[in-house]
Amino acid sequence: MSAFDHRLEPLAACAEGQAQLLEGLSDPAWLIDGPSATLRYANRAALRWLPTGARPLIGLPAADVLPTLE
Repeated sequence: MSAFDHRLEPLAACAEGQAQLLEGLSDPAWLIDGPSATLRYANRAALRWLPTGARPLIGLPAADVLPTLE
């Protein structure tokens, strides 16, 4: 594990807190994993807004799911 990866451990441990934060937003919001550019989380508003139907989103390339990566 690199020194950079070691600094990111606390962020990975707080996934539940990240989900709670995003669920608290009334607008669509998502969390993208930087190194892999995959979708890590999408709140309920995003699931209603995104035209993906019932297919699972987590782990998919963000460019395939999201209209823009801004």
